[in-house]
Amino acid sequence: MYLRNPAYIPKAVAILQKAVQCAPDSHPHKPIFLVNLANGLKTRFQFSQKRVDLEGAIDANKQALELYPQNGPEKVIFLTTLADSFGIRFLCFGEESDLKKAIENREHAKTLMVDKHPINPMILSNLGDDYRNRFHRYGDDSDLDTAVDCKERALEIIPDHDPGKIEVLGSLGNILSMRFRLFGAMADFDKALRLFEMVAKLNLSHRSADPEMHDDMEIGTMLGSRFDRNHNVADIKKAIVAGKAALKMIENDLYQRPIHLSNLATAYLSRFEQLHDITDGITATEYFKAATESSTGGALEKFRAAVKWASCASKVPGISSLDAYTCAIDLLPQVASLGLPIKERHRELANIGSAARDAAAAAIKSREYAKAVEWLDQGRSIVWSQLLRLRSFPDKLRDEDLVLASRLERVATLLEVTSIEVERPDLQPLIGSQRRPIPKQKPFELLREWGDIVKSVQKIEGFQDFLLPKKLSQLKGAARLGTVVVINVHHSRCDALILKHNCGEDVIHVPLQFSIKQSETLRSQLDAALSHSDLRVRGDRPAGNNRSNNGGIKDVLSELWKHIVKPVLAALDQPVSKPSELPRIWWCATGPLAFLPLHAAGLYNDEPGSSISDYFVSSYTPTLTALLEEQKSTAENPFQILTIAQPVTSGHKDLPKTRDELRRIHKHACGKSGNTIPFISLGVDGEDATVERVIQYMSECAWVHLACHGTQNIADPTKSALILHSGKPLEVFEIIKNPLPNAEFVFMSACQTARGDNNLPDEAVHLAASMLLAGYRGVIATMWSIKDADGPIIADDVYGCLFSGKRPDHTQAAHALHEAVKKLRDDGASFDRWVPFIHVGI
Repeated sequence: MYLRNPAYIPKAVAILQKAVQCAPDSHPHKPIFLVNLANGLKTRFQFSQKRVDLEGAIDANKQALELYPQNGPEKVIFLTTLADSFGIRFLCFGEESDLKKAIENREHAKTLMVDKHPINPMILSNLGDDYRNRFHRYGDDSDLDTAVDCKERALEIIPDHDPGKIEVLGSLGNILSMRFRLFGAMADFDKALRLFEMVAKLNLSHRSADPEMHDDMEIGTMLGSRFDRNHNVADIKKAIVAGKAALKMIENDLYQRPIHLSNLATAYLSRFEQLHDITDGITATEYFKAATESSTGGALEKFRAAVKWASCASKVPGISSLDAYTCAIDLLPQVASLGLPIKERHRELANIGSAARDAAAAAIKSREYAKAVEWLDQGRSIVWSQLLRLRSFPDKLRDEDLVLASRLERVATLLEVTSIEVERPDLQPLIGSQRRPIPKQKPFELLREWGDIVKSVQKIEGFQDFLLPKKLSQLKGAARLGTVVVINVHHSRCDALILKHNCGEDVIHVPLQFSIKQSETLRSQLDAALSHSDLRVRGDRPAGNNRSNNGGIKDVLSELWKHIVKPVLAALDQPVSKPSELPRIWWCATGPLAFLPLHAAGLYNDEPGSSISDYFVSSYTPTLTALLEEQKSTAENPFQILTIAQPVTSGHKDLPKTRDELRRIHKHACGKSGNTIPFISLGVDGEDATVERVIQYMSECAWVHLACHGTQNIADPTKSALILHSGKPLEVFEIIKNPLPNAEFVFMSACQTARGDNNLPDEAVHLAASMLLAGYRGVIATMWSIKDADGPIIADDVYGCLFSGKRPDHTQAAHALHEAVKKLRDDGASFDRWVPFIHVGI
């Protein structure tokens, strides 16, 4: 359905809607009316870019299928048009389930094809597009081959007089062109170019008929690819001419406009890199900028254009890349949209690379240190930050506008439910957990309402910055309790950015003689040492069979000291302090450095002042914002600690020392002077530590101690878990979906509770971070598995310190852990035993 004048589209849709409304469900033609309406709404979406039109098209299509269950030619049409809508929604909004539904509906339609039916070629051709899109998402070569096969089969059966043949020829050429760029087979190049030239000739008489014939763009892309290989200037000149022609062929509001603009920019950039004409470089940046700022198109395409814009700007003299990076960082939350399930957001972030670190490196190069700090905070731990924002309900807002605050809280809760529970429909509500409302609105509707409410809040005096990315003036508050060191690791440079309270400089910049390659090497070296020591699970490692490769760990700590920590201390002019007077320091590392034990950096050669522990008590934080969150008051609530131990767990190694661990905690809780601290015990001398029971008591207790196995799920970090009674996992999903109103502090004496995901080094997807998200202010965790006998020793010393006052103070947990680890180290423990213990948060 193509109308030359877009003004007619609303009228056509209104007529189609009336036809559907007038026809009862029993009317034999109502399914056809519904499909026509779906096509009308889909066409209107291409011009309006309003998601409600696309959602309406999908709903109308679904209703048509429900009313027409028979297998036949009409059902083939219904399935195909529904698949088209799912495919468009995937391209625009990136939800992988839509691509899966598009393929499923199209494959179903293929099984129902009637011989020589005119729709058959389009079913096969569009199925090829779906497999091409799946290749883009997952990178499976077989999907690209399947796409070519579908297109070639479509070409075999489509009549020469069918106007759709032009589209099939062009799209097959597009896929062959892609395969050529990836694998370099000249046969694919030659065939693709022949196809595009055929399309250009066939399309001459139809130039004004259909603006979606992009043969000029494809020819331009192919010639650009050949230019990259043979540097024939004639090719790139033709590519630019073809790109300009393609751009003129499309309407301004076509959702693929950013792709056209970006392709033309790439051609100009290629010519600039070959001929060094600065005019080409400037033109390339302008087209990349236009693609980024386009009012239409998907967030991912615009983000990619912004990254290319930044890269291009860095090559053109006199042009700054900072504006481009500003756009890229602003687009990140849209790429990983709140409307997507968490797993898909993480997948999108894993695919887009190190944008925040790239931006920070560019800002540091320009001596824009404040901007670098802001971008690193805004562009990292995006998914967790999104969920934290959904829980940001300042009391002052209720005082200003109770109705608006209530709306904000309602929509935030529903958005959280859609992002967590829709992702895992297998998870049933837990006993004792909060009942969560079931959203009646679709995610995109909730997201739009959320945006409208936030804008309304921002209009209130004093709330202008509500939920906006924080400026340095706000982020400096993270250093109110101690020094904060943000370390950016990039392929071009490595820098520390230090925030210090009452310091003359807003940001202390320390250039580091370190590289991302060095950090990757150290990570590999540490992994090799841990693998040699068999530190995959908590358990006993008898002295007589100790395979610990402590030399490898010591070497890592030495390199971190020399290249990272010592230069930071020199910049701070920090003296060695008495153990009782050690100040706090927070490490916020990026990239591969986020996996390395900065808190233990040192030489360990008996030379005084040669380790970080001589100068500071170390903690970690995923972002600066995490240190700014307002402390909720729990002082008026009765203090309780929940202690959980799993000495025997089905399917896992026994942890006999966890019994002793809990006994020592309980000894301190009873107190020497009769000052008993209430505690609940599960797993040992108490009820079974079931997932349901643990969640229930976590909501009641301020502190939690977990002595059990923990697992890291590399394929899906959000399924990482603590292993409880009968081997049942308490997954990250369950922890973050149940807000804990009394939460203050959690000690996770389990394995791998602070181990992240290599593919998401800047997203803090581990159990310790999930505890911060759930509401805990401080967490003691482990970077790798601990020796079973060390759990009771560390717990004994930590709680002996923390339970010495009237009401336990979680802000002293880092100091208590520091002293406990020092004692273990001084007693001769090997590096693999004392290094893994870390503190995260406040």
